[in-house]
Amino acid sequence: MFKEITGYIEHRILLNYRIDPEVAHAALPEGMSPILVKGYAYGGICQLSLSQMRPKGFPAFFGTSSHNAAHRIAVEYKGIEGVYVPHRHTSSHANRISGGIVFPGRYGKACFNLSSNHDGFDILIESKGKEKLVLFQGNKAERLPESSLFDSIETASTFFQRGNTGWSHSRNENTFDTIRLSTQTWNMQALDIKREHSSFFSDLSLFPKGSVTPDCALLMQGIPHSWLNEGCPYC
Repeated sequence: MFKEITGYIEHRILLNYRIDPEVAHAALPEGMSPILVKGYAYGGICQLSLSQMRPKGFPAFFGTSSHNAAHRIAVEYKGIEGVYVPHRHTSSHANRISGGIVFPGRYGKACFNLSSNHDGFDILIESKGKEKLVLFQGNKAERLPESSLFDSIETASTFFQRGNTGWSHSRNENTFDTIRLSTQTWNMQALDIKREHSSFFSDLSLFPKGSVTPDCALLMQGIPHSWLNEGCPYC
């Protein structure tokens, strides 16, 4: 129904992992291939806190706020770079019931416990049954860790800006919803990683022990943006 949802990114945290490429490929739907960075597949968690979210053309006071998270793997699909999103979580009841119907993407209900200060973030996301879905603690940093696959923040920023399209299974598991992020500005800052956890990437049935390693974390703040409906069978 809606072709574009616009609003404001209060913050966007990318917690990133390097992944054994064969293991990553086995976790992807048919037709998708992992994008390799220095021989590794790349994935992670995107945690978004949004405000003033409303259909394009509506005034800001119609907008809503929410906390959201997505587990992702960087992929190429039909010649386009982007991310495969197997799981999304949200604090918003509206997002959960409308996802995949009026706008692409299905969401699971989750409880978000977030705190932040000038220096960093403390994030815990739990399912309704109190399963720990995502944990992140980290502070702002001047540079990426030396162990990161990326040589600089600028190189990492270009990689993620290029992969701004997301695919996830629609309500019909045989088709994909497609969504694209468009921002008015694009600024990334490094975060160090003090603690981290992903229920998806710690699933040993998908990712055997040793096949996933934390790489780096990045932060965006204060970004006007839009989500563009690139394809949704029910929208």
